[in-house]
Amino acid sequence: MSMLDSALFQLAAYLRHSKSIRLYGRAVGQLLWTFLFSRRKLAQKNIMLALKLDPAAARRMAHESFLHNGQSFVESALIPDFGFDFPSLDVPDNERKLCLFQADRPVVAATAHLGAWELLAGLNGDVARAGRPTVVVVRRYRNPVLEAFSTAQRSSRGTKILGHRDAVFGVLRVLRQNGIAAFLVDHNTGSDESEFLPFLGREAAVNKGPALLAVRSRALIMPMFLVRNENRYVMEFDTPLDTCLLSGTIEEKTRAAALFYTQAVERAVRRHPEQWFWMHNRWKTRRP
Repeated sequence: MSMLDSALFQLAAYLRHSKSIRLYGRAVGQLLWTFLFSRRKLAQKNIMLALKLDPAAARRMAHESFLHNGQSFVESALIPDFGFDFPSLDVPDNERKLCLFQADRPVVAATAHLGAWELLAGLNGDVARAGRPTVVVVRRYRNPVLEAFSTAQRSSRGTKILGHRDAVFGVLRVLRQNGIAAFLVDHNTGSDESEFLPFLGREAAVNKGPALLAVRSRALIMPMFLVRNENRYVMEFDTPLDTCLLSGTIEEKTRAAALFYTQAVERAVRRHPEQWFWMHNRWKTRRP
């Protein structure tokens, strides 16, 4: 382990037991806001176009979004302790929670870079500890030190982490065992792997991979989001989609499934716009 690796893990251990983790996270967000000028402008532009806010209101929301995303990065230190019994976690919909543990069907969990999204890996770990296979599909960091640290944190409670480039067979294996595969479905993707669908008022390239895997494995698609409410975390579920009830060709079913989770993400973003990752160039890929 390099000195940088060791320093990261020591810092995570300190933050894990710190009562000021929220303040540290918001401080990181403020640093990002100060130095990432181009991302700041992009976030403000995205908010103005999507939410029809004036420049001053869009700037205020963009700033709050940076603070929330700073918290998300720092909160990854909590993953080893973050299960469904975490003291500041609220899960109002117990029926959907039980579905994660007990459903006799495979589940594709669709989420977004919203709220405390990193901590969902800890909750998936609880499901894995209960004996149900789970996998989380992520985009790998290019920096090997950050990648090693991130993977160690995300897998610390037992869930398996796969990079999106080599995830297909691992995901299908888990789904065929009636397991759970979790995806972040709100990032920009290349045109060859996308469905072009409306999202927050503009056409966006939506990753169709999770939809296709769900259709092929006859899975339930369950949108879920972990958002912040002051000093507490709240788990929000959307009504699942049963892909067995879709009609048409494989392509038509895949498009319908992708539209389903895209609309679920849009509703969640509109409920909590200050907690989304507006600095991402979400609408970069255009229809060929």
